Amino acid sequence: MFGISGSELLIIVAFGFFIFGPDKLPQVARTISRMMTEFRRAQDTMEATIRAELWESGRADAPIIESGPEVPTVTDESDDEEDEE
Repeated sequence: MFGISGSELLIIVAFGFFIFGPDKLPQVARTISRMMTEFRRAQDTMEATIRAELWESGRADAPIIESGPEVPTVTDESDDEEDEE
C-alpha cells in the first residue's frame, strides 16, 4: 500500500493518536478516504475526457501515457559476448 510497510503504518497511526486523539482519528480517516475517492473520480473523468477528445480528433490510435512506474528492461549482454568469440 503506497510502499509503506506495516511498521511504518503503525508509526503513522500512533502519531495520529497523539495529534488528533482517539476520538477524532476515525473522522480524520473518513475525511482522507473521501478525498482520495473524489481524487480518483476526478482522475477517471479527466482520462475519459482526454480519450473522447482523441477519438473525436481522429487520433484514437495515439498512445496515452499510463500512470505508473517504468520498469527498466534487463538485457543479457553475456550472450552477445559469447557469440562474438
